Order: sequence, then structure tokens, then C-alpha cells
Amino acid sequence: MAHAASIRQRLFIDTTGWFGTVQNLTTLPIVQDAVWRDRKLEIRYRRADKEEVSRSIDPLGLVAKGTNWYLVANTPAGFRTYRVSRILEARMLDIACDRPADFDLSGHWKSSTADFMESRRRFVATLRLDARAAETVRTWRMAVPAPSVGEVDNDGWVTLQVQFEDEEQARFVALGFGPRAEVIEPASLRSLLVADIESLARKFQGSNVPGFQSSRER
Repeated sequence: MAHAASIRQRLFIDTTGWFGTVQNLTTLPIVQDAVWRDRKLEIRYRRADKEEVSRSIDPLGLVAKGTNWYLVANTPAGFRTYRVSRILEARMLDIACDRPADFDLSGHWKSSTADFMESRRRFVATLRLDARAAETVRTWRMAVPAPSVGEVDNDGWVTLQVQFEDEEQARFVALGFGPRAEVIEPASLRSLLVADIESLARKFQGSNVPGFQSSRER
């Protein structure tokens, strides 16, 4: 295990996220060693539905995506991707793994990620945003200029079609930007935000928040 020890001296994994979340990466050193030695792995894995399963796999590569680590492996059922934080136990076998000669980790990851995103339920909303909000949205959401709309209007605002996972996520984001965002469509999302804003206004009426006065009292 001198090789594994040498790796640990040259690679540090901080399992704590910036906002205090902690990932279980106790099996990562074994997984790394198996990948670099081209050795089969036996793992016990907790799936997203919480069911625990045992697998014998051929580890092909590791991918760091944001703060998460993923193991790409070959299995009797084909290529599979495992989230390392869900690998509860890992044991490297003294058996060479079956690695396809033409396997390309980068190409496979991009292809499988695109397939995954395509399979997910999507919700598209058209938002009119001030310049800074538009730039923020573009850095972390799939967003394109809305068709038949000038990208920047006379007020310096940008109209974008933004892709969300569902309506609830779009509602959260639009509310979060406050007066810096306007929902153009769909109408159902606009209605939700109007109801949310009216509900907030009722809660603040009669409160002791300094400087607050409802529109009806002005």
C-alpha cells in the first residue's frame, strides 16, 4: 500500500462543503488506488432510493464535479456512474479490471451527462432581468436570449429563456431576485409570484418593521 500512502501525501480531499455540508469520502483512497492500478473493486453502495446493493465492478476513472466525486465503472450491465460519497464499503481485488481499449473518460462523461440532463423533467421560464441578475443566471443556469426579443432593452435589462428543474425552483429564483427580475411567462408562474408577494405584504402589514407601509396606506 506504499503507492496509496504516497498518493495521500500528495492529494488532500476536504470533505466539508463551504456551507457546512459534509460528504462521506472514506472510501475514496481505495477507489483511487483501484483506478490507478487497474484493479477490480467490490463495493457496497447506497442508491438514491436508499436501497443498499453490492457490486463487483471495473473502475475506469474518477470525475470531480463541483464538490462531488464520481466513479465511472464498467459492469456486466454496461457503464455505470457511482457517487463516491454513497460507496459505503470498497475492497480492491488482486484481479486486473476489464478496461475497454478505446474508452475515453472525458468523452464518456460529457455524453452521459448530456443524456442525464435530457432525461430530467424541465421547466422553462422567460425572465426579464437587470444586467447583473442576467449575468448571475447565465453562470449557473441554462439560459438563452428569448426569441423575438432584443437581448438588451432600452433600460439595460435582458430577457432570457431560463431552464429550471421544475416550477418550484423557478419560483424560488424569481422571488430571490426581487425587483431585479420580472416573469414574462408562463402565466402560471406569474400568478404564483403575485400570490407570494401579496402574502408577504399581508404578513408585514401591522408589523414593527421600520419604514414599512403597505401600498394601500400611502
